[in-house]
Amino acid sequence: MPALGNRPPNFSAVYKTVNDLPIPLDVFLPPTPPSDGSGPAPIVFYIHGGCLVASDSSDIPRFLPVFCARDSYVLVSVNYRLAPQAHLADAFQDVRDALVWCEKELPALAGVGGWRVDPARVALVGDSIGAWLALLIGNERLPFVRVLAALYPMTNLTDEQYKHPAPVPPTPRAAVAAYIEGPCVSGWVNDIDYSLDPPPPPTGRSLMVNYMAQEGKPRISLWTQWIIGAEPDQVTEIEKWDVRKMITPGTWSVPTAVMHGDSDKYISPTNGAELASALHRAGVKSFYRSVLKANHWFDILADPADAALMDALSITPMWNFLRENL
Repeated sequence: MPALGNRPPNFSAVYKTVNDLPIPLDVFLPPTPPSDGSGPAPIVFYIHGGCLVASDSSDIPRFLPVFCARDSYVLVSVNYRLAPQAHLADAFQDVRDALVWCEKELPALAGVGGWRVDPARVALVGDSIGAWLALLIGNERLPFVRVLAALYPMTNLTDEQYKHPAPVPPTPRAAVAAYIEGPCVSGWVNDIDYSLDPPPPPTGRSLMVNYMAQEGKPRISLWTQWIIGAEPDQVTEIEKWDVRKMITPGTWSVPTAVMHGDSDKYISPTNGAELASALHRAGVKSFYRSVLKANHWFDILADPADAALMDALSITPMWNFLRENL
């Protein structure tokens, strides 16, 4: 069964190869090609989370394929290279290259089956570190990126939480050595059970998150080494990736939605709140919701058929913001 019970993609494609490593993306087309003379379908481009060390393109919140099918949007879910063999700059370049691939190649591939795609209208959606990547793309001011949604975003590595060991179950290096010493991968099938809150102790590659968190110290920080590729004292290099500081009047033009659970135990809700404040100060058209009593991943398993739940989690209002600006 596809991850999380989502329908399988219509097709997958390799959008680039790096050192013999193929990096694919998945494409979900609307149920039927348009027959009513409607225009070509815009693209919703999804970037998964996983703290840059885990997860892959199958890890899609349940509402996304359903809402995209309902509104006749094309959904693209992208893989990118993972840490520690690759860093945020590499993942950013992968995601950017995937967007260029969508612009140049996707219309023809979809057109074989009768679907028409509008690569000039793209909505970016990312969660957790995927939201960080989406925001970095937003800073590029690409003309085809019309709107952006950052769900429980990770925005920086300068916050205090990354300078101290986190209260996580001890993870010996031996448990993750194969991933640290192994080859670079472009995605890894999710191994977290989202149905439990809190989830059970991670297994597989998701153990890398715990290992990284327990090693968070001012002088020896795997957060900065693995995600950015910088030592903790390379302050300038670390700060240049802080998206909160990229949003200033006149420099950010993409309408941006931000949602963060007020009970997020994994990424501090201050990330979302401070991002929303920066957007407001810059005069950017934006949407912000602090979702009551919501933890990380609050959207992943939420039933899209439950209209009251979609409203309570602010998913429907966020989606309406995307539709209005796409």
